[in-house]
Amino acid sequence: MGDISYTLPLSDTAIGRDSFAPYFTDWRLQQKVDTNAWESIAAGIHVPVNMVSDEDTVHVAGKDWAHWLEQPPWFPDFSDLNFSPKVFKSAFKDYNEPLSRTEPSGFVNTPIAKAWYPPAIQQDVIQWLVENLRRGTDYVNITTAFNGTGWSEVTDLKIIIFQDETKILDHINEIASMDAPYGFDWTMNWNKQMEFFGPRKQVATSPTPIWTINETMILNPVDMLDWTNNGPIGTVIMGLGPASPGIWRIKKDQQSIDRYRLWNVLERVGGPFLFKTKGQIRYLTDGLQYMAPQKDLKVTIRPEDIDPFTGFKNQIGEVVHISWDFPPYHQIDAYYWIVGQDFSSDAPGNFKCDLSLQQIYG
Repeated sequence: MGDISYTLPLSDTAIGRDSFAPYFTDWRLQQKVDTNAWESIAAGIHVPVNMVSDEDTVHVAGKDWAHWLEQPPWFPDFSDLNFSPKVFKSAFKDYNEPLSRTEPSGFVNTPIAKAWYPPAIQQDVIQWLVENLRRGTDYVNITTAFNGTGWSEVTDLKIIIFQDETKILDHINEIASMDAPYGFDWTMNWNKQMEFFGPRKQVATSPTPIWTINETMILNPVDMLDWTNNGPIGTVIMGLGPASPGIWRIKKDQQSIDRYRLWNVLERVGGPFLFKTKGQIRYLTDGLQYMAPQKDLKVTIRPEDIDPFTGFKNQIGEVVHISWDFPPYHQIDAYYWIVGQDFSSDAPGNFKCDLSLQQIYG
């Protein structure tokens, strides 16, 4: 999820009372290259605004439209002031009864619960989660776009209201945490379109980089490269269910053990309201690259110099090729997914962008 912060002088004639009131106003960031038209880069909701008595500026912060989904799911009975323990008990009974019979749509709908059972597919579950907060006219109209494959895969999700405080975005991220064919990445566009890539925007076996960055670019357009090798997460991975003490899946790699020693990891899959089949546990345990070295790479670029048209745009999920030598210890020559962009500018308006990168193991 993206965020923004900026400072404006109180002498600016465009500033009026409550011009940046949290949750009352929105923001949009635009870019203009040479004589071309203005292009929108990002947009969202204003959050805290700060003013200090001995300063003549207003400090404004905001988050992109995905912040709207940082709320728990809404159920009609949240609006019922007469809702009582007796009504809740009756509704909970209605919820449990459908579990003993086959629902043609695989969907249980009661006053206190929404539940999916196979053959519910990921896209249907995600679509419901995104649309859940569309109530009356006071909502952010987030739309969805599903790209890639895997959206027809089956998922089990149970949401029980009143007890479940999990945010909608957390539910989406929990489903997204698995690797192919179940997992996915997502990004939020300025026009309120939430874009999902399943399982990745670019294929690991044949990535197409948008930029190639090498050491000849130092200072122009690359300011700094920061690389860390954290080693593997583990060499023996044991996948556990959300509540059961039983081990559902073990992944062991002898070559990794020979190189990195025996390093055990217990991975509990799913929270108390998210249940996955053994097949999904297997994909999660096998898919995540625990046994490959976790290499963190941050590259600070000058976006205007690297490409004035694409350097400022949302490139989450795209790929860059990094070729860099740290003699005599290590040479980097690999492809990386862009997983984060952090823009900043100095007083004269010179921009920098920190690219957070995740190495691709094809």
